[in-house]
Formats: sequence, structure tokens, C-alpha cells
Amino acid sequence: DSKIALIQKTEDLTYTGIILRNPKNAEKFKKDYLSAYNSLTWKESNETLTKTVEVDSLITLLISVFVFIMTGFSISNSVTFSILNRKKEIGILKSIGFGKTEISSVFLRESIYISLYGYLAGLSAGVLTSLILKIIKIKLPGGIFYIDYLPVNLDIKTIIFSFFLNFFVVSLFSFFTAYRILKIETLEALKNEE
Repeated sequence: DSKIALIQKTEDLTYTGIILRNPKNAEKFKKDYLSAYNSLTWKESNETLTKTVEVDSLITLLISVFVFIMTGFSISNSVTFSILNRKKEIGILKSIGFGKTEISSVFLRESIYISLYGYLAGLSAGVLTSLILKIIKIKLPGGIFYIDYLPVNLDIKTIIFSFFLNFFVVSLFSFFTAYRILKIETLEALKNEE
């Protein structure tokens, strides 16, 4: 599984460096082939850096959770604003026999369409940025990482997951907000002139 094996002999020390095609296999490789030798994986020899990256990943996860919550509240506020500005329209729909669920579905569909356009715009910008970064190839500092350039990967699983997460958040917050606010009485909604 190795591309390169480096052997260096000095007066006091002899060591061999093995570079794997997939660095994630380092632990298994060490266990299978180097258990009788004093050996360290890149992760073990750069433990401080590895822990720093893990802490950064945790902070990124926390930021993502807060962005998720803020997105939900933004959607909720948008739907609330839309409903309050269209009270008369809601009153007319109620007076001709539309139920809360049917009226909620109108606002739900509207939110989904808007979020779909936003998702596609964001996805296009993200793919374009990724392609530009692949062409530019941002060099990483030598001796710290086991790769030379900033890795850029377009993963279809992540794209699909983000689509369904977007759909779930929009649907959840839009439906509950619309259903809660649609408790407006028909006569009150029809009287609304603004």
C-alpha cells in the first residue's frame, strides 16, 4: 500500500519513513506490519496538531448548530411577517372554506420554493468556489501536514445531505409557525385594511 519508503542512516539512528496512499490506513498498517518495531504514525508524532484540529472540528460543529437554530428563527420570522401582511387574503381563504392545514400548506410551499432557489444559488457558488480552489491549489506549510495542498473535495453525499437538511429545517419551522399564527379569526382577518 505504500508509494515511497525512505530510509536514512546516521551514526546514532536508523529510521524508515513509509508514505501510504491513504493516510487513514496508517493505524492498521502499523498494527499489521510494524508491531514488532518502535514506530509512530503521523498522527501520533503530531499529537498536538491533531488535538488542535479536533478542537477546531468541535468548534465548527457548535457554530453549525447555532447557524441551524438561527436559520430556523429567520424562517419563522419570514413566515410570520408574510402571514401578518396577508391577513385579508387568509380571511378570504377561510371564508370560502379553506382549513388551517390547507392555508398552512400554501405558506409551506412558498417557503420551500424560496429556500430551494437559495439552496441552488448557494450550491452553485460553492461548486464554483471549489473548482477555483482546485485549480489554484493553495500550498500548505511543509513539515506540518502529510499533504502538500489544501484538499478540496466535492462530495455528492454531502450535497444530498445538505439538501434534505435544508428541506427539513424549512418545512419544520414554516409549518409550525404558519399553523400557530393561522389561529386568526376570519372576521378579524377580513377587517384588516393594512
